[in-house]
Amino acid sequence: MNVVFGGVFNPPTLAHFKAAEEIKKRFEVERFVFLPVGLNYELKDVLDDVHRVNMLEILANKSDAEISLVEIESESFLGTYESLKSMDLSNPYFLLGSDNLHSLHKWKDAETLLSEFHFIVLNRQESIEDLFKNTKFLTKYESKFIIIDNFDYYISATKYRKRHDNSLLLDEVAKYIEDKHLYRR
Repeated sequence: MNVVFGGVFNPPTLAHFKAAEEIKKRFEVERFVFLPVGLNYELKDVLDDVHRVNMLEILANKSDAEISLVEIESESFLGTYESLKSMDLSNPYFLLGSDNLHSLHKWKDAETLLSEFHFIVLNRQESIEDLFKNTKFLTKYESKFIIIDNFDYYISATKYRKRHDNSLLLDEVAKYIEDKHLYRR
């Protein structure tokens, strides 16, 4: 199995690291690939690509993972479907948090994405069964999802940016942020 974990990674947190470790523990993973979004994606208050990639490299090295720069190097917004198609991976599974299920129908090429690829969802104690039952779009593609229940890492990059709490990060990422004077007002 090949797994792709997309995100902004602004900054990459301990939850991102734990997600990679959890998936590699549960499945036979050939390649685990972090896929940072490029700045063509409409984002606010996001660090330059170079810093996000450098921090992600720290995390990827500790978790024996790779980084794909497909979206960062693209001159236009690709979206998950085009990114997965352009990566050299056989039958990749896309990893996402359950909070993303609410907006999945709005993603670029959502129908094609769900019809062609599989997904691993990290459930953060949400009632996913109800969500699938009550959302026609998700119900249609329910067989495309593997649900990992009780992924109890309530750590977010947003929380880090608000609190500057280094306990939410790998020590090496926290040091990089400190050395580069990042996320300071």
